[in-house]
Amino acid sequence: LFDTPYQKIQLQLLEFAVEPVETKIEFWKNLMPSLQAQLIPTQMAVYKILPLMKQSVQTICQSDSIRTQELYRKEVLMILPPMFYIGEHHLQGEAFVKELSPLISLLFSINDRGIRGSLLKKVPLLVQHLDNYSLNSSVFEPMCSGFSDSSGALRELTLKATLSLVPHLTAPNTEKLSRYLVRLQNDDEAAIRTNTVIFFSKLAPHLSEMTRSKLLLPAFIRAMKDPFTPCRLAALQSTLQAKQFFDAEGIASKVLPAVTPCCVDPAANVRKEAFSAVDDLLYLLRQESERLAALPEPTENGGVAPPAGNIGTRSGAPTSGNSHGAAPVRPPPAPSSGLAPTPAAPAPASGGYFSS
Repeated sequence: LFDTPYQKIQLQLLEFAVEPVETKIEFWKNLMPSLQAQLIPTQMAVYKILPLMKQSVQTICQSDSIRTQELYRKEVLMILPPMFYIGEHHLQGEAFVKELSPLISLLFSINDRGIRGSLLKKVPLLVQHLDNYSLNSSVFEPMCSGFSDSSGALRELTLKATLSLVPHLTAPNTEKLSRYLVRLQNDDEAAIRTNTVIFFSKLAPHLSEMTRSKLLLPAFIRAMKDPFTPCRLAALQSTLQAKQFFDAEGIASKVLPAVTPCCVDPAANVRKEAFSAVDDLLYLLRQESERLAALPEPTENGGVAPPAGNIGTRSGAPTSGNSHGAAPVRPPPAPSSGLAPTPAAPAPASGGYFSS
């Protein structure tokens, strides 16, 4: 009658404080299946198990001599999955912030890639529950060290985890993030360089206009010259995704000249994407040209000339430029650019390496 999983957990909790760390590790490891099977009620999870988790984490994290020992770091690693499960399924609203927020910065202070990886995977959950101040001070700032970690897998995981933080970052932290991204464009891992250029297009709406003008196009151009084919492809797609942040003059003088060399790229898929990008950008320029053509043009004396269709035509007056009293003849139009008269179809929607 008393040999049930619930009763076994109750007995283990009674003797938990005096158990060796190896036994505690085994307890935390076996706790997750019991939580997922709903064998542990909310009252027990929140008021008995969670306080033990918090006490263990605080004891280990606040002692330099303890947290450097591999056995205790392993205990923390085993605590994280059930702790976040309790937070997600048994804590509501402010209770999540009150119970777990103080632990986040402590956990990031542990120099262990396994613990850091587990925390990074839970960043989307933290975004749902923590306020912007906590996300900036307790999550983003401690996790920035992951951008410089010697492990490529951890650098990439840090990059992907940061994506969900972007809408909540303060302006200084957004600028700080952009500097890390510029460094990652020179990363040894091709996948990281590819994901970085995609990240730029997602970060663009959150940058100031001055930062965008200095950062965005150089980042795309750098990626268009990358030796890794998917990175060049992602650069073209990201450029189109961020096209609303370039004005017509910038598209004509900077963006198009940067894209056109990709039209002769060795990779067929890059060439195809480059031609689609050129067509799409030219379509935007044609629209701008038509808008400008509809505007009255200034005359030499500072006045405004009538629209082109009305030049030299008055009611009952001859249209020849040699007639007395006729309006001055406008200079001849510039030579035709040779562009096709009908706009090409816009480029296809860009893909991405980040999961939506």
